[in-house]
Amino acid sequence: MERYGVIDLGSNSVRLNIVEVFDNGGYNLLDQAKVMVRLSENLQCDKMLKSEPMNRTIHAIRLFRKLLNAYNVKNINAVATAAVRMANNGIDFLDRVESETGVEFKIITGQEEAFYDYLGVVNSIDLENYVMIDIGGGSTEIALIENRRITESVSLPFGSVILTEVFMNGDRGEGFERMEKHIQEYIKKLSWLKGAKGYPVVGMGGVVRTIGKIHKQKKKYPAISLHNYKMSKKDTFQIIKKLIDTGTADVGEIPGASKERADILGPGVLPLRVLMEYIDSDQFIVSGNGLRDGLFYEMYFKHQGIPLVMDNVLNHSIVNVMKRYHIYNNHSQHVAKLSLELFDGLKKYHDFTENDRKILYVAAMLHDIGMHIEYYNHHRHGFYLTINSRVYGIDNEETIQAAFLVAMHREAKFKEDMEIYKMVVDKIRLEELKKLSFFLRMAEKLDRSESQVVKKLKVDAKASTVKIHLISDEDMELEKILSQEFAKEFEERFGRSLLIC
Repeated sequence: MERYGVIDLGSNSVRLNIVEVFDNGGYNLLDQAKVMVRLSENLQCDKMLKSEPMNRTIHAIRLFRKLLNAYNVKNINAVATAAVRMANNGIDFLDRVESETGVEFKIITGQEEAFYDYLGVVNSIDLENYVMIDIGGGSTEIALIENRRITESVSLPFGSVILTEVFMNGDRGEGFERMEKHIQEYIKKLSWLKGAKGYPVVGMGGVVRTIGKIHKQKKKYPAISLHNYKMSKKDTFQIIKKLIDTGTADVGEIPGASKERADILGPGVLPLRVLMEYIDSDQFIVSGNGLRDGLFYEMYFKHQGIPLVMDNVLNHSIVNVMKRYHIYNNHSQHVAKLSLELFDGLKKYHDFTENDRKILYVAAMLHDIGMHIEYYNHHRHGFYLTINSRVYGIDNEETIQAAFLVAMHREAKFKEDMEIYKMVVDKIRLEELKKLSFFLRMAEKLDRSESQVVKKLKVDAKASTVKIHLISDEDMELEKILSQEFAKEFEERFGRSLLIC
């Protein structure tokens, strides 16, 4: 078992991730810390880091050092971004940091920052083409991703703190007008963005996540991860307008907004609006992953000897979750295989989509995740764990639906928390999921001995009676008896008699 520490020293805050890597190769975020230090405070006037912000930052890093020691973290990757990059005394400050805290930082370029942001996103959101934006305190990184490869990137010399200090020192309305023109001048120079018309925008950074938090509060969306949270252009712009129009003293009172960031939220979200307008984007996607995740992926993947960009986000994430909960076994993988064979073989009798097939696959792989807590009611435990384990490669709504299938893998009567999740799983969708769960429940019975006796199955759906031929070179009497119990339900749901042979 190893533990990795990643520290991101930004212009507005300093953040720490501690990630645990298990002996089986699975990894998990073990702890996280953030301190608002405003390191770039008054940096614009003479390009010098000021005494008070430097002291605040060193105090925060001392606290992080204690946390790293408590977890016995040996592998530490600490980077400094825009504020230190721009400061004439940045290197001297980092020397002082190392001397007083024992943590050695390296300054990364804006291009490197964009690349690590990209690694954090591309390995956790399954999207082919998009524009990525990271709005920090002192800089804004924008990158073009096509076919999951970063093709262009730039670091712009402004972020939420700098925009606030430069433009918010007079009339608020006039300040925003000048600010918008300033941002537009930079965006229009990025000729490569012309080929990104209509692409979704994936955004990260504290001010950007605030947009998602406000939207979730407003919609009363279930309390799950903000990562891969999707919003329309209309909803995004409405929230941006509210943040800009609301005075600094009242911004922190908006449900979902942070009082710590109240003064920088309006200026901080404006680059997102300008970018979305310029490329005519219809969708904004919040990423909870970014620089620190990218830095971890680089360390971990290099140690594992695998490419920095994973081929299949969903499969990698599912395997990692299964390893974390110690359920990565032949049984789960075989149940998934049989579930999909049933789904495909019975296609003429249902109208489920390829997306439903993906949800079924996720649920089948994770159906025993609740065993991590205990056997009794493990289907109910699995519901909670699936929702809260951050399965990458699917969005929030797909995660909730997969969780319902996990909860139904023993019986299709699971009804808990319907009020909380009704905006995702209404009564109609619940009935559809019950029908979809049939494939999972039957597949598990076909591997009841957990020894993969049934190697594969073949569906004969030509006659009025559907025959499912079980193929094996071993005794499978138990699996035949248990699966035949589904005959009545099959006839009710699919309108055909069922024979297992």
